[in-house]
Amino acid sequence: LKAIDKALEIDPKNALFLLNKGIILFYLNRTDESIKYYDKAIKIEPENSDFLNEKARALLGLYKDKEAEECIDKSLKINPNNSYALSTKGCFLKDRGKYDEAIDFFNKALSIDNNDGIAWFNKGLILWNRGEIPAPADLPRVC
Repeated sequence: LKAIDKALEIDPKNALFLLNKGIILFYLNRTDESIKYYDKAIKIEPENSDFLNEKARALLGLYKDKEAEECIDKSLKINPNNSYALSTKGCFLKDRGKYDEAIDFFNKALSIDNNDGIAWFNKGLILWNRGEIPAPADLPRVC
């Protein structure tokens, strides 16, 4: 946190520095404070899909679902091929029991970035809960 504060001291209007401070605060469970930094970054770069998606994740953590969904949707409107935002939307839908829609978003994310761990994990969780794939203990050993 000290390093990002020093960077912001040098360049207080650097959107990436502001975003990174928000991310750090988010991971320190200082979510309300993180949103203030996301907002500052978004004010500088309002068309940055990733910035909006980070803010959405923080809003979800505060159970501000309507605001979060608005951020996710705006992020995807700006960049419909942002795999991270597609995965966030999938998680949002999954957590609301909209499993088929969620899988559609996870599949789209995976068509863009086949290494998207968030999409793979959550898609697998839905399919496993439905009994469409075996439980991990039921899978053959590969080592």
